[in-house]
Amino acid sequence: MVVFAGSAQPRGAFHMTMDANDALETARAFPGATLFAAHTDGWVHFKEGAERLAAAFASFGVGHRLAAPEPGQPVLFAL
Repeated sequence: MVVFAGSAQPRGAFHMTMDANDALETARAFPGATLFAAHTDGWVHFKEGAERLAAAFASFGVGHRLAAPEPGQPVLFAL
Protein backbone atom coordinates (compact mmCIF):
# COMPACT_ATOMS: atom_id res chain seq x y z
CA MET A 1 0.00 0.00 0.00
CA VAL A 2 1.37 3.43 -0.91
CA VAL A 3 0.81 6.10 1.72
CA PHE A 4 1.51 9.75 1.11
CA ALA A 5 3.25 10.68 4.33
CA GLY A 6 5.59 13.50 5.34
CA SER A 7 2.92 15.58 7.05
CA ALA A 8 3.06 18.18 4.28
CA GLN A 9 1.92 21.57 5.50
CA PRO A 10 2.19 23.96 2.54
CA ARG A 11 0.27 26.71 4.35
CA GLY A 12 -2.12 27.03 7.23
CA ALA A 13 -2.63 24.57 10.04
CA PHE A 14 -3.90 21.55 8.16
CA HIS A 15 -1.69 18.78 6.78
CA MET A 16 -2.04 17.81 3.13
CA THR A 17 -0.51 14.34 3.60
CA MET A 18 -0.42 11.79 6.41
CA ASP A 19 1.63 12.24 9.54
CA ALA A 20 3.09 9.31 11.49
CA ASN A 21 -0.11 8.84 13.51
CA ASP A 22 -2.21 8.64 10.33
CA ALA A 23 0.18 6.12 8.78
CA LEU A 24 0.11 4.00 11.95
CA GLU A 25 -3.70 4.03 11.90
CA THR A 26 -3.58 2.92 8.27
CA ALA A 27 -1.26 0.06 9.24
CA ARG A 28 -3.70 -0.95 11.97
CA ALA A 29 -6.64 -0.85 9.54
CA PHE A 30 -4.80 -3.05 7.01
CA PRO A 31 -2.93 -5.58 9.16
CA GLY A 32 -1.59 -7.66 6.26
CA ALA A 33 -0.21 -4.76 4.23
CA THR A 34 3.28 -3.40 3.83
CA LEU A 35 3.17 0.39 3.70
CA PHE A 36 5.38 2.17 1.19
CA ALA A 37 5.91 5.73 2.37
CA ALA A 38 6.03 8.27 -0.44
CA HIS A 39 6.53 12.04 -0.31
CA THR A 40 8.34 12.23 3.01
CA ASP A 41 11.40 14.28 2.14
CA GLY A 42 12.75 16.77 -0.34
CA TRP A 43 10.61 19.89 0.05
CA VAL A 44 10.43 22.38 2.87
CA HIS A 45 6.71 21.81 3.49
CA PHE A 46 7.30 18.23 4.71
CA LYS A 47 7.23 18.37 8.51
CA GLU A 48 8.03 14.67 9.17
CA GLY A 49 10.80 12.94 7.24
CA ALA A 50 11.30 9.26 6.51
CA GLU A 51 13.50 8.82 9.61
CA ARG A 52 10.82 10.16 11.94
CA LEU A 53 8.17 7.95 10.33
CA ALA A 54 10.42 4.89 10.64
CA ALA A 55 11.09 5.71 14.30
CA ALA A 56 7.35 5.94 15.02
CA PHE A 57 6.72 2.56 13.38
CA ALA A 58 9.65 1.00 15.24
CA SER A 59 8.43 2.35 18.58
CA PHE A 60 5.15 0.51 18.09
CA GLY A 61 6.86 -2.71 16.99
CA VAL A 62 5.68 -2.50 13.38
CA GLY A 63 8.84 -1.20 11.73
CA HIS A 64 8.94 -4.31 9.54
CA ARG A 65 5.68 -3.16 7.93
CA LEU A 66 7.11 0.11 6.60
CA ALA A 67 9.10 0.32 3.38
CA ALA A 68 10.85 3.39 2.05
CA PRO A 69 11.48 3.26 -1.68
CA GLU A 70 14.77 4.67 -2.95
CA PRO A 71 14.23 8.05 -4.60
CA GLY A 72 14.31 7.72 -8.37
CA GLN A 73 14.12 3.92 -8.31
CA PRO A 74 11.06 2.06 -9.59
CA VAL A 75 9.04 -0.16 -7.28
CA LEU A 76 7.14 -3.10 -8.74
CA PHE A 77 3.93 -4.20 -7.04
CA ALA A 78 2.33 -7.61 -7.53
CA LEU A 79 -1.31 -7.50 -8.56
